[in-house]
Amino acid sequence: MSTVITVSSSPHSLSRLEELHRATGEALRDEGFRVRGLPLHRMPESALLTGRADAPALRWARRLLDRADGIVLITPSYEVSGSRLLRAWLDLMPSPAGRPVHAVCLGSTQAQSSTADYAVRRLLADHGAQRVAPASFLFDKWLTADDDGWRWDPRATRRLSDGLATFSRELNPAAHVAA
Repeated sequence: MSTVITVSSSPHSLSRLEELHRATGEALRDEGFRVRGLPLHRMPESALLTGRADAPALRWARRLLDRADGIVLITPSYEVSGSRLLRAWLDLMPSPAGRPVHAVCLGSTQAQSSTADYAVRRLLADHGAQRVAPASFLFDKWLTADDDGWRWDPRATRRLSDGLATFSRELNPAAHVAA
Protein backbone atom coordinates (compact mmCIF):
# COMPACT_ATOMS: atom_id res chain seq x y z
CA MET A 1 0.00 0.00 0.00
CA SER A 2 1.47 3.33 -1.08
CA THR A 3 1.54 6.28 1.27
CA VAL A 4 0.50 9.70 0.03
CA ILE A 5 0.98 12.92 1.95
CA THR A 6 -1.62 15.59 1.25
CA VAL A 7 -0.46 19.12 2.00
CA SER A 8 -3.00 21.92 2.33
CA SER A 9 -1.69 25.47 2.14
CA SER A 10 -4.84 27.03 3.49
CA PRO A 11 -4.13 29.67 6.12
CA HIS A 12 -7.14 28.56 8.19
CA SER A 13 -9.29 25.48 8.81
CA LEU A 14 -12.71 26.63 7.55
CA SER A 15 -12.08 27.18 3.88
CA ARG A 16 -12.63 25.76 0.42
CA LEU A 17 -9.02 24.59 0.43
CA GLU A 18 -9.59 22.57 3.58
CA GLU A 19 -12.70 21.06 1.99
CA LEU A 20 -10.55 20.11 -1.01
CA HIS A 21 -7.99 18.65 1.40
CA ARG A 22 -10.66 16.54 3.09
CA ALA A 23 -12.15 15.35 -0.20
CA THR A 24 -8.74 14.60 -1.70
CA GLY A 25 -7.74 12.47 1.28
CA GLU A 26 -11.05 10.64 1.20
CA ALA A 27 -10.79 9.92 -2.54
CA LEU A 28 -7.23 8.62 -2.19
CA ARG A 29 -8.22 6.38 0.75
CA ASP A 30 -11.07 5.01 -1.37
CA GLU A 31 -8.45 4.08 -3.98
CA GLY A 32 -6.52 2.10 -1.37
CA PHE A 33 -3.78 4.58 -0.50
CA ARG A 34 -2.58 5.28 3.03
CA VAL A 35 -3.05 9.03 3.40
CA ARG A 36 -1.33 11.37 5.84
CA GLY A 37 -2.70 14.90 5.87
CA LEU A 38 -0.59 17.92 6.58
CA PRO A 39 -2.49 21.21 6.93
CA LEU A 40 0.14 23.93 6.84
CA HIS A 41 -1.98 26.25 9.00
CA ARG A 42 -1.03 23.94 11.89
CA MET A 43 2.68 24.53 11.31
CA PRO A 44 4.29 27.28 13.37
CA GLU A 45 4.17 30.28 11.07
CA SER A 46 7.16 31.85 12.79
CA ALA A 47 9.28 28.78 11.98
CA LEU A 48 8.03 28.60 8.38
CA LEU A 49 8.57 32.24 7.58
CA THR A 50 11.93 32.55 9.32
CA GLY A 51 13.28 29.27 7.93
CA ARG A 52 13.71 27.46 11.27
CA ALA A 53 13.83 23.91 9.90
CA ASP A 54 14.67 22.57 13.37
CA ALA A 55 11.21 23.38 14.78
CA PRO A 56 9.58 20.13 16.07
CA ALA A 57 6.52 20.45 13.80
CA LEU A 58 8.76 20.89 10.76
CA ARG A 59 10.93 17.91 11.73
CA TRP A 60 7.70 15.87 11.96
CA ALA A 61 6.59 17.14 8.52
CA ARG A 62 9.99 16.18 7.09
CA ARG A 63 9.61 12.63 8.45
CA LEU A 64 6.14 12.39 6.86
CA LEU A 65 7.53 13.58 3.55
CA ASP A 66 10.50 11.20 3.73
CA ARG A 67 8.12 8.24 4.16
CA ALA A 68 5.68 9.29 1.43
CA ASP A 69 5.53 7.54 -1.93
CA GLY A 70 3.65 10.48 -3.46
CA ILE A 71 2.63 14.03 -2.63
CA VAL A 72 -0.56 15.96 -3.34
CA LEU A 73 -0.48 19.73 -2.78
CA ILE A 74 -3.73 21.64 -2.30
CA THR A 75 -3.05 25.30 -2.98
CA PRO A 76 -4.72 28.53 -4.06
CA SER A 77 -3.85 29.95 -7.47
CA TYR A 78 -4.71 33.54 -6.70
CA GLU A 79 -1.01 34.47 -6.85
CA VAL A 80 0.96 33.35 -9.91
CA SER A 81 3.96 32.36 -7.81
CA GLY A 82 1.83 30.16 -5.54
CA SER A 83 0.92 30.25 -1.90
CA ARG A 84 3.47 31.98 0.33
CA LEU A 85 2.83 29.32 2.98
CA LEU A 86 3.49 26.50 0.49
CA ARG A 87 6.65 28.14 -0.87
CA ALA A 88 8.01 28.60 2.66
CA TRP A 89 7.25 24.96 3.52
CA LEU A 90 8.85 23.64 0.32
CA ASP A 91 11.99 25.69 1.05
CA LEU A 92 12.41 23.83 4.36
CA MET A 93 11.61 20.32 3.14
CA PRO A 94 13.78 17.80 1.31
CA SER A 95 13.37 17.63 -2.44
CA PRO A 96 10.41 15.60 -3.68
CA ALA A 97 12.68 14.20 -6.43
CA GLY A 98 11.73 10.71 -7.52
CA ARG A 99 8.20 10.88 -6.10
CA PRO A 100 5.15 11.84 -8.10
CA VAL A 101 3.61 15.16 -7.13
CA HIS A 102 0.13 16.39 -8.01
CA ALA A 103 -1.32 19.81 -7.29
CA VAL A 104 -4.97 20.61 -6.74
CA CYS A 105 -5.32 24.34 -7.38
CA LEU A 106 -8.21 26.61 -6.50
CA GLY A 107 -8.85 29.94 -8.16
CA SER A 108 -11.50 32.30 -9.42
CA THR A 109 -10.56 33.30 -12.98
CA GLN A 110 -9.81 31.70 -16.31
CA ALA A 111 -6.37 33.36 -16.27
CA GLN A 112 -5.56 31.57 -13.00
CA SER A 113 -6.76 28.33 -14.54
CA SER A 114 -4.47 28.82 -17.53
CA THR A 115 -1.37 29.56 -15.45
CA ALA A 116 -1.92 27.13 -12.53
CA ASP A 117 -0.23 24.11 -14.09
CA TYR A 118 2.75 26.14 -15.36
CA ALA A 119 3.23 27.96 -12.04
CA VAL A 120 3.05 24.77 -9.98
CA ARG A 121 5.41 22.89 -12.31
CA ARG A 122 7.88 25.77 -12.13
CA LEU A 123 7.68 25.97 -8.33
CA LEU A 124 8.13 22.21 -7.95
CA ALA A 125 10.93 22.00 -10.53
CA ASP A 126 12.75 24.73 -8.59
CA HIS A 127 12.51 22.41 -5.56
CA GLY A 128 13.83 19.35 -7.40
CA ALA A 129 10.59 17.58 -8.34
CA GLN A 130 10.96 15.42 -11.43
CA ARG A 131 7.61 13.62 -11.65
CA VAL A 132 4.88 16.26 -11.64
CA ALA A 133 1.41 15.16 -12.76
CA PRO A 134 -0.72 17.81 -14.50
CA ALA A 135 -2.38 20.11 -11.97
CA SER A 136 -6.10 19.96 -11.32
CA PHE A 137 -7.68 23.41 -11.31
CA LEU A 138 -11.05 23.97 -9.67
CA PHE A 139 -12.94 27.24 -9.70
CA ASP A 140 -13.75 28.40 -6.19
CA LYS A 141 -17.38 29.06 -7.22
CA TRP A 142 -17.74 25.29 -7.73
CA LEU A 143 -17.59 24.81 -3.94
CA THR A 144 -20.26 26.66 -1.99
CA ALA A 145 -20.89 26.62 1.73
CA ASP A 146 -24.35 26.00 3.09
CA ASP A 147 -25.84 25.06 6.46
CA ASP A 148 -24.95 21.38 5.98
CA GLY A 149 -21.35 21.83 4.86
CA TRP A 150 -20.12 22.18 1.30
CA ARG A 151 -21.98 21.71 -1.98
CA TRP A 152 -19.86 20.51 -4.89
CA ASP A 153 -20.60 21.41 -8.47
CA PRO A 154 -20.33 18.21 -10.56
CA ARG A 155 -17.53 19.83 -12.57
CA ALA A 156 -15.42 20.11 -9.41
CA THR A 157 -16.01 16.47 -8.53
CA ARG A 158 -15.09 15.35 -12.05
CA ARG A 159 -11.99 17.58 -12.24
CA LEU A 160 -10.68 16.33 -8.88
CA SER A 161 -11.43 12.70 -9.75
CA ASP A 162 -9.71 12.94 -13.15
CA GLY A 163 -6.63 14.60 -11.66
CA LEU A 164 -6.30 12.05 -8.88
CA ALA A 165 -6.71 9.20 -11.40
CA THR A 166 -3.76 10.59 -13.38
CA PHE A 167 -1.73 10.92 -10.17
CA SER A 168 -2.64 7.36 -9.17
CA ARG A 169 -1.39 6.03 -12.53
CA GLU A 170 1.86 7.95 -12.03
CA LEU A 171 2.25 6.61 -8.50
CA ASN A 172 1.50 2.96 -9.35
CA PRO A 173 1.97 2.45 -13.10
CA ALA A 174 2.19 -1.36 -12.82
CA ALA A 175 -1.22 -1.57 -11.13
CA HIS A 176 -2.83 0.29 -14.01
CA VAL A 177 -1.11 -1.71 -16.75
CA ALA A 178 -2.45 -4.92 -15.22
CA ALA A 179 -5.98 -3.54 -14.86
